[in-house]
Amino acid sequence: GSFAGVGYYFHLADLKGGETVLDLGSGSGMDTFIAALKVGLRGKVVGIDMTDEQRAKAEHLRDRDSFKNVTYLKGYIENVPVPAASVDVVISNGVFNLETDKSKVFGEVARILKADGRLIISDIGPEVQLHETGLCNPALWPA
Repeated sequence: GSFAGVGYYFHLADLKGGETVLDLGSGSGMDTFIAALKVGLRGKVVGIDMTDEQRAKAEHLRDRDSFKNVTYLKGYIENVPVPAASVDVVISNGVFNLETDKSKVFGEVARILKADGRLIISDIGPEVQLHETGLCNPALWPA
């Protein structure tokens, strides 16, 4: 299926025409399409996702609706396949919480952002420290 993320953050992102946006964990592409509309044809949006099925779905939707400024790459959020200092804005919706080594992800974000770039994420987190039993059982993560 598809996952629509955990929130809406585009009012905070303040995307501008011509910017380059990278979506970490782009899934079926919903946020990449919103970003593409905001940055316009002069802008560029790159979606990164590790799942072939989600990228295929996003590419199908992109092609169906003629989003010429959107591309998708296979990759992981802790090892992003784009050059250093090449992105104006990094967005992510409900993906950072799935990564165990968050410092590695934030290091990648710092590497790929331009000097005046920005990170806008929407995510979930627990209010209390989780017991190891819960951390080791993916069925309990949504709870």
